[in-house]
Amino acid sequence: MTRRPQPIMLATSRLNWVMGISVVLAIAIVGRAAIMPVVFSNELAQVADRRDGQTSVESFRGSIFDRNGVALAVTRPSVQLSLDLRILSRELAVQKAGLDVFLADFGRELGLEKVDLDTVDEKIGIHVLRGVLLHKELSEARDFESKKKIKTAIRGLPRYVSVLKRQSLGHGERLRRLKNKARIGKIVSSEARTEGVVPGYYASVIIEQQPERSYPEGNLAAKLLGFTDRQLKGVEGIERAMNTALNPRRQMVRGARDRRRRFLPEDEIPVSDALAGGDVYLTIDQRIQASLEKALLDRVADQRAEAGAGVVLDARTGAVLAMASVPMLNGTERAARMAPEFQERVAFYGYDLGSTVKPFVVAKALEEKTIKPYQTFECDNGRIVIPGKRRPTFDHHKMDKCTVTEIIAHSSNVGVVKIGRMTGLNPMRQYFEMAGLTRTPPLGIGRPPRGALPRLRNGRLISRTDGEVMLFGYALRGTLLSITSAYTAFANGGMRINPHLVDRVVKGDLEEVMPRGQRERLMSAQTVDHILPMLSAVVHQGEQHPASVPGVRVGGKTGTSQKLVRGLGYQGHRKRYASFVGLAPINDPRYVIGVMIDAPKDRYGAIAAGPVFRQVAHFALTRVAGMNLPELDGLSPEALAVLMPTEETDETQVAEARIGDLLKGMADEQRRNQRTLGALPDFVGLDARSALSEIAALDLSVKVKGSGRVLKQVPAPDTPLSEIHGVIFLQLGTL
Repeated sequence: MTRRPQPIMLATSRLNWVMGISVVLAIAIVGRAAIMPVVFSNELAQVADRRDGQTSVESFRGSIFDRNGVALAVTRPSVQLSLDLRILSRELAVQKAGLDVFLADFGRELGLEKVDLDTVDEKIGIHVLRGVLLHKELSEARDFESKKKIKTAIRGLPRYVSVLKRQSLGHGERLRRLKNKARIGKIVSSEARTEGVVPGYYASVIIEQQPERSYPEGNLAAKLLGFTDRQLKGVEGIERAMNTALNPRRQMVRGARDRRRRFLPEDEIPVSDALAGGDVYLTIDQRIQASLEKALLDRVADQRAEAGAGVVLDARTGAVLAMASVPMLNGTERAARMAPEFQERVAFYGYDLGSTVKPFVVAKALEEKTIKPYQTFECDNGRIVIPGKRRPTFDHHKMDKCTVTEIIAHSSNVGVVKIGRMTGLNPMRQYFEMAGLTRTPPLGIGRPPRGALPRLRNGRLISRTDGEVMLFGYALRGTLLSITSAYTAFANGGMRINPHLVDRVVKGDLEEVMPRGQRERLMSAQTVDHILPMLSAVVHQGEQHPASVPGVRVGGKTGTSQKLVRGLGYQGHRKRYASFVGLAPINDPRYVIGVMIDAPKDRYGAIAAGPVFRQVAHFALTRVAGMNLPELDGLSPEALAVLMPTEETDETQVAEARIGDLLKGMADEQRRNQRTLGALPDFVGLDARSALSEIAALDLSVKVKGSGRVLKQVPAPDTPLSEIHGVIFLQLGTL
């Protein structure tokens, strides 16, 4: 019997032991792996939560459109590019290249202009050059202390520097692919570069997707639209007023996180379009808005004025079709939109309304039946004394007798004061308050300023002086929007319509129509029928008016008021407000247009503000309303007279006009007879030329002392001419 050698038996035994132990260990490992999800379920869940979690993501902010769907404010996805200067300087040192190599490669991938690359160079050039030198020193250093100091200096380099904003999503995706393929720490030759190998410096690029709020029409309606902050939250204007409707909803999404618990990559998280913000549609017409802004800019420049404002309302609905003020914004950036000198002057700038309130004085008197529409008044050669004022009040047009139409057409202060006295100052103030002449209707874009009317005590006017100057637009303070919206009563048979700016909000398939302006009756339709010819006479009586529109009858009222300047009051300067508020066309109003020019060189509203009304009304009637009108300044006055349609008037209006002319003729004849047979006229307040011409007609001698207007006359007024045997003495001076 042969026996197995002893060494072989020992080897076999050891192998069996090893195999047994391996099997036991394998069973233990598999068993532990099987029971780990049960035993360590809490620990594993915590690890999963650290690497996976939820985040809140927003969709895009809604857009703002005009009434025809033209985009005025939109949110566009864009990419912001930043650079990690530590990585960039390290890879350039490895590549043994300068910053110019990276910039050339970077600009070629993005299609950048040299100006953009120079801007990037200015931001990072010095830091990258310092970083490259530090990395070279680090590679050459041998002792520990030197390396430690160099590494500390490298850590002092800025890491994330924003270099480019508003880049397209395509560029961002291209840079992301290059970053993923970058050969970090490797030298890439030019031959390898042509084969698609990406240098390591692309690893320094940081791509962040950031929505951008942009305004496709530039500065058009910028003061209405307002602006947003960096988080795309509305700060001013419509952006702020409609912030709730424009803001997107948020949604919770799950994703993987890096060691800093940031989602990877954040800009690739899917977002539902249903969560986007609502779209806001304004009543603004982009075409009329552009026309108004251009006309205001040109007129303010021509008049060397401080500022200007204009508003166009739909006469039938009260919708704001255009609303602009000058100076315009200088650029579309947020800083320009916050500049204090660019305040909105239509609804947020108060001024003394001037003669634009005179039609309401006549309307109240007609409503109370204290005057007749064909009645004539003694206008006292354009001079009247108001109690409490040291100086008389004068008219620009000096008239003896004038009809109600002439009072409005020639803007007679004397006439409206006499009408107001007949009606009563307290009822006039109540009517002004009811008409909203000083009450600016809210448009939802901010709180309008408070208006001002003459003060009351126990329901009565404190100052009669304030009550009488109120009749021609002083001692009351309103805005261009308040007086323009009041004129809608003349376009709607006596119904005043409060304007509105937001038409509707659209969210997906849902559409919410916003509230319309409230309607208030201010006067009867019969009173409006009397007022409209008076407004038309302002523009079409006499020579061609600066506000006239060829081929169509329009109407309105001019206004001129002294400007209240801090430290100088009303009298220490020559600054004024010139305004014009009118209807186009007058027989069937489509538009109510208000214009105000602040401190123009020409003091009168017709000259300073009328051309803006003319240009905007012509554009709106031809380009928007579709009327076939001659071009501006294209025809002679004779041709315009032929093309001008005759105003439709009924037999009553014709008879009233004839009665007014007859009464005026009788008054003029009576005055001529009194001058021939009677007494010496009153020359106080007249300029020297007018006084001398009247004295020459009386065939009397005269002696004049001083210059200016007549302050005193001898003999006194109403002295019988038969008793005057010497010289008439006139003392001239400044009233």
